[in-house]
Amino acid sequence: MANIFEYFKGTLTELIQKSKEKSSTLTKAIVARVSKSLVEDLKVQGVLISEEYVHVVDNNAIRHTLNHHGGDAEVARGQVPLTEEILLSIPEIVTHYDSLTTSKNRRGQDVILYSKTYDNGVTIYVEEVRSGRKELAMDTMYIQKK
Repeated sequence: MANIFEYFKGTLTELIQKSKEKSSTLTKAIVARVSKSLVEDLKVQGVLISEEYVHVVDNNAIRHTLNHHGGDAEVARGQVPLTEEILLSIPEIVTHYDSLTTSKNRRGQDVILYSKTYDNGVTIYVEEVRSGRKELAMDTMYIQKK
């Protein structure tokens, strides 16, 4: 399947800034390549991918995450509000996660939930498996209090 777009070549910080702009254009960036250990960990859970896959984030997912998990409403839910700085930890989370689980989303696609503990709580990063493009794409991210 051919890509109908080019991957964003800037930094994750620049993509986060770009996500604040009103745009109907999808802008996505590769943040990491899939590791052998992730391939094996997912295989155990019944999700088959290869090392050809890449982890991607896009402006829409970043915007959703900041809008839904970045404000005072998170405190009311008993969670820690997400910041732009925490979004910068995505490459670390997908390569050095503490644990992961899998699930299915409403469309029946495989979803990966990564868990990584930091001083402020447990960060949960959620990716959707997109087999056709060989991508693991950001869905959302939030922080649970310890």
